[in-house]
This record gives sequence, C-alpha cells and structure tokens, in this order.
Amino acid sequence: TLASNQPDFSAVLDLREFLRHPEVREDVLSAAEQILGVPRADIEARITEAQAQDSGEPLVLATELTQPQVVALTARNLPALTVENTFKRIYPDSRNFSTILGYVGLPTAADLRNNPALSTQDLVGRGGVESFYDRALQGTPGGHLTLRDARGNVLEEQQDSEPKIGPTLTLTIDGKHYEFPGIDYN
Repeated sequence: TLASNQPDFSAVLDLREFLRHPEVREDVLSAAEQILGVPRADIEARITEAQAQDSGEPLVLATELTQPQVVALTARNLPALTVENTFKRIYPDSRNFSTILGYVGLPTAADLRNNPALSTQDLVGRGGVESFYDRALQGTPGGHLTLRDARGNVLEEQQDSEPKIGPTLTLTIDGKHYEFPGIDYN
C-alpha cells in the first residue's frame, strides 16, 4: 500500500455561529490561540477572507489534533469551535514515492472558486497521482439541511444523503526503480 487513510481530529470554526454570537468570539479566539497555537491575527484574516467571498463554510483551523487538544477544546464547549472526526493520508514509503504520489491538502481559495463542489474541509490532490486523479477519486459529500428562522434558531434538521467514499486506485509501480539504497535521509 502506497497511501492509506487514518482517522484524525480537526478543529473547525463554524463561521456562521461565530459571526452570529459576538459574545463568544473572544472565548473562541482565545481557545484557538491557547490550545491550537493558531495566532489570532491568522484566524481573523481567514474570517475576513471568507466574508469577502461571501462564504459561510466552516473553516478548518487545525488538523492532526493531539488527545490533550481534543480534550481541552471539547471541555470549553464552544458551539462555534468544534472537534470533528476526519482523516489524514498516510504514505508509508514517502521517501521513495513522493514524487510519483504527490500529497493532499486543504483547498485554496482558487480551488474553491474553480470547483464549487468542494468545501473548505475537503482534501485535494497536490502534485503527482494525487493531483492527476483528484476529481476521479473524490467521493461524494454527505448532505445535511438545517432550516433556521430569521433569528438563526434551528427549526429542523435533515440528513439528505450519506457521504460516499471515492473509488480505490490501483497502480502498478516497480518499486525497485524508485528505491535509493544507501542514502541516509535523516
């Protein structure tokens, strides 16, 4: 296996909730800075950028959270800053195959403009096979509908569809040609 997915935790800012409740903004920014190590100015800049694009999409503030970070964020009980189950891509032999495989990362503003089906929480291929086959390998996101009144109170929530994992890609690569014995990478 050249690449696989491993469960992970991410810290996600619900932008709509954050903007709707100014009384919790300081608590959210403080928690992000203290627990996640994300500078307040960086978060504010990302919020400003999202507002300029008229996006209410959640913002991923940090990935690969440690267990203490998950516990600390959950204990704060901030509705605008949540911990979400996600995954991360693992490349067991990245030293030898990174130039072929590439990698995945969160979408940029340009990615979001070019592909309206993407959300800010999706992972997209960057370089190599990951980039070349990105659209073919993308799964289908689940749909969730939340109906709110003019004050933002939840009236009804519906699960429209379950997410579907994208297809598996099988490659035939002669690994011997990509191994470099005797080279110390450390």
